[in-house]
Amino acid sequence: MLEGGAALSFSAEDPNSFVVGLEAGQLFKGSLLGNELRSAKVIRTMNSDVPWTSAAAGLLTRVPAAHFQRLKMRVEKEAVLSRAKEVAPRQVYSAQPDASVLFQSPIMFSYDAHSGPVYAASFSPFHRNVFLSVSTDSSARLFNMLQPRPVHITEPSSSSLYSCSWSPVRPLVFAVAAADGHLYIYDLKRNKGKPQVDLKVTSNRSPVYAVAFNPKAPELVATADGQGFVKVWRLSGDLSTMAPREQELLDKMMAARGVVDTPEEEAGEEDGEANYDDDYDDDDQ
Repeated sequence: MLEGGAALSFSAEDPNSFVVGLEAGQLFKGSLLGNELRSAKVIRTMNSDVPWTSAAAGLLTRVPAAHFQRLKMRVEKEAVLSRAKEVAPRQVYSAQPDASVLFQSPIMFSYDAHSGPVYAASFSPFHRNVFLSVSTDSSARLFNMLQPRPVHITEPSSSSLYSCSWSPVRPLVFAVAAADGHLYIYDLKRNKGKPQVDLKVTSNRSPVYAVAFNPKAPELVATADGQGFVKVWRLSGDLSTMAPREQELLDKMMAARGVVDTPEEEAGEEDGEANYDDDYDDDDQ
């Protein structure tokens, strides 16, 4: 069954790998090189009456071996009949290949689904296999890309979650934007079960639809909300300065297999009682 895609994120370390979240709640890992049987360069070096462009050759990289030679000959015949000097994507489509032959699915792996639409997914800038997803089921889930089950689940409120963003300098800090008008910022080094900071972004509980950390000034985070405002918030030094052993703790968390930390299970952890609210400023943009 085909479902609408609602979230997409590419890995920062591997530009060919991505995760996609669907409106039905499913999460999948994909690859631009998924099911690739041959490279475009190899196709271009094969014997042919007409040279192939890189774009046209790229369309045949996933064609199954049982169909490849016949399709290649049909495409080259189209190029000759049209008196083209080289095989371009136009000739490939003119040969009318079956879509299931030409476009093999890039999906390689599936993850435990959310119970509502997945509206955002984001890869960690500090670990090639870590990504975060948020959904209308109120949960933010931390995944190791190599495992189907999340390694950590947290629910900052009972509202839908629409966006998420990782700190560019703190491996265990991320922010999620919620439909209740709040921005929740987590520091997993201090507390896995509760957000470290709860910011009231909108005055009338309009949703916060987007959040993003500033990669050049990591103490700044921006929000976009249903009231039509973009706001910039200044974070405390604790949330914008790398903590000792933080990368090591993230690696250790990702090494756990089949372990899901729920908010209830984290109730006994350090609450991090320090009030950060006074360290935040907001400026309407």
